[in-house]
Amino acid sequence: MAPAGGGAFRLAVNADSSNLALGAIWPADLSFDTTYRAIVSYNATDAVGRLWLNPVSEISDSITHTGTLTGTLIDRIILRQNDDYDGKQIVDNLVVASTFAEALNGVPTGGLAGDYNKNGAVDVADFVVWREAQSSGATALDNRDPLQGTNPVGSPDYDYWRARFGNTAGTGTVAPTAVPEPAGLLPLSFGTMWWAAQRYRSRRLRRIK
Repeated sequence: MAPAGGGAFRLAVNADSSNLALGAIWPADLSFDTTYRAIVSYNATDAVGRLWLNPVSEISDSITHTGTLTGTLIDRIILRQNDDYDGKQIVDNLVVASTFAEALNGVPTGGLAGDYNKNGAVDVADFVVWREAQSSGATALDNRDPLQGTNPVGSPDYDYWRARFGNTAGTGTVAPTAVPEPAGLLPLSFGTMWWAAQRYRSRRLRRIK
């Protein structure tokens, strides 16, 4: 929203309507060129929306707005710009979580999502764990996977890991690394070794001549 004082903009939360001005408004203006961590929650049971700014825990300062529709199905959460504000903001490192702690830390309460071997990183080692579990016909992965218990371990568990490949504990970032494919990892390694062997053989033939 537009600033009320000498700041650059304001934040607000509305649990009912798209009009932010009719919701709860953060009491202080915010500034440009500043990174803020905002956490928003919504409880469909009592139609309460809540907003924290740079919190350290759930009891940190927050604002709350209570809507009028309770028990409704949530099909979207919208980040909106009020029509009294002219400008653009950048939102990144978005986390969707089921608890405050998960949203604050960017890590699920039980650990890092997709980290099947629990080493703090979603990497190729987790692919190996998935592949072995699939090959053995296991019915669950000992992991941070909400699909745990799927019978048997299969492509949904792989897709869950693949979507989080490169994430590390506490960062939520994704490394620019190629994701191994179930059917492509071994042939790629074999092809690389074959190329190296052929190159070495060619050199030896030239030396013999």
